[in-house]
Amino acid sequence: QARELGCWAAEEMEAPVAARAPESTLRRLCLGQGADIWAYVLRHVHSQRNVKKIRGNLLWYGHQDSPEARRKLKLEAAVAHLQAEILESRLRKVLMAAPVPLTDMAMEQALQSMQDTQRRALLLRAQAGAMRRQQRGLQGPMQQLQNQLKHLQDIERKAKVDINFGPLTSAALSLEPVVLGDVRTACSLRTQFLQKLLMPRAKGGSIPTPRDDLFGTSYQQWLSSVETLLTNHPPGHVLAALEHLAAEREAEIQSLCSVDELQDTEIASSAPILSSQAPDQPNSSQALPSMVHLIQALVLGIRSSALWAELKALRAMSQELEEASGQRQLLLQELQAKQQRILHWRQLVEETQEQVRLLIKGNSASKTSLCRSPGEVLALVQQKVVPTSEMVAPQSQELLRCLEEEAQHLPHLLLGTLLRHSPEGVPGLPDLTFRSSAPFWNPSPQTHLQAPELLLPKAASLRQDLLFLQDQRSLRCWYLLHMKTSLPPGPSTQELLQIRASQEKEQKENLGRALKRLESLLKRALKRIPELQGVVGD
Repeated sequence: QARELGCWAAEEMEAPVAARAPESTLRRLCLGQGADIWAYVLRHVHSQRNVKKIRGNLLWYGHQDSPEARRKLKLEAAVAHLQAEILESRLRKVLMAAPVPLTDMAMEQALQSMQDTQRRALLLRAQAGAMRRQQRGLQGPMQQLQNQLKHLQDIERKAKVDINFGPLTSAALSLEPVVLGDVRTACSLRTQFLQKLLMPRAKGGSIPTPRDDLFGTSYQQWLSSVETLLTNHPPGHVLAALEHLAAEREAEIQSLCSVDELQDTEIASSAPILSSQAPDQPNSSQALPSMVHLIQALVLGIRSSALWAELKALRAMSQELEEASGQRQLLLQELQAKQQRILHWRQLVEETQEQVRLLIKGNSASKTSLCRSPGEVLALVQQKVVPTSEMVAPQSQELLRCLEEEAQHLPHLLLGTLLRHSPEGVPGLPDLTFRSSAPFWNPSPQTHLQAPELLLPKAASLRQDLLFLQDQRSLRCWYLLHMKTSLPPGPSTQELLQIRASQEKEQKENLGRALKRLESLLKRALKRIPELQGVVGD
């Protein structure tokens, strides 16, 4: 393929011999995915002299509008259709002439080949789409790299040019290069930024106010000017401009110092004459302070103002810490009050629990006594009433016999009730012991006909049960009302005590740290007070 690529470059593109690549370079280009790319180029890329009327080229759009081209296209389509029909008819004849197994095998092979062809076509389409997407994705980085390359080439071309800054004079007297002006602007913006940065301390403030937006603006302007300077000018030119500016500043300082020295010498030379002419004049007016003394006084003043500002900040901080400690004390008092309320609430709970225990014990004792009282009544009845009834039984039998005899003399009177031994449904007294073991209350239609000695224990038991149930209901109502009114909702006592202990511990730790910090700040402030006094005194 490397040989084909060389022939294509020589024959198709007619490249000169000096511009042709060596065979090793062509082989390296045809490695990996480059082989498919160059194969596609060899098939589809042609020289403009050899291109006539091929679909996809610019000459095709004007050629396809002619009637001859349209008729030719129709004829080509008809010929292709006829060729396809002829091929299909021949294939049918071959399949009809061949045996059935061979026909099935041929059909399977044809279907398999068609599926393989379709699969290859789909794979090729997917690969072509991926290549197009990759190419579109690489267009942006390629453009950025090209722009960077152009910029670097411009910087390299500028770096080859020598710049002459001229003599060390002011920029207003002569023209200066662009790089020198940009460097001077960046230096002035940096000076403004540093002045605004140090201005709050010089004025005595600790923190700049939020309304000073010029601080951020100057910082952004300085950064943008530096970025523009480094982007548009080579580093060598920037360094040379900085050296030139430094030399200018040095010359200005030397000139100022020489002027000050001349003034000092003139003052020193004129001092004896003035002293001889005016001996009564004070010493302070004989000689003016030098520039060095003025600069030292300015530095000392700035230091004193800075120390005074730090002292103010320390005082403000100590006041804030005192306020914080006062708030902590108030919070501690509130927590102690909460602790007292919790302890009081716990005491109320314990008292209520003790009262509930006493009530339960009293109820159990009363219930035990109520359970014993029906048995005592029954024992009393068996001891007193049953023997008396047994003693009276013979006399009652005799009286009944007499009544029967007398009733025979009065046949027209209905004395059936008098002849009965006992009322209907009411058992005799000897059965009292057996019926006492039955349930204590079993209502029947003839209850009102029973004897009083049978109803008495049942009535007493029912009354005792009624009193017990009433006591239980009143006790439950009182307990619920007491719980609703006296017990506030909240977590358990153990959880509240744990929360209280953790909060108290945390508050103590924070208060201790704040007091230590305040103590250290006050110590440092006390150490600096003599220095401030000395500076202010000077």
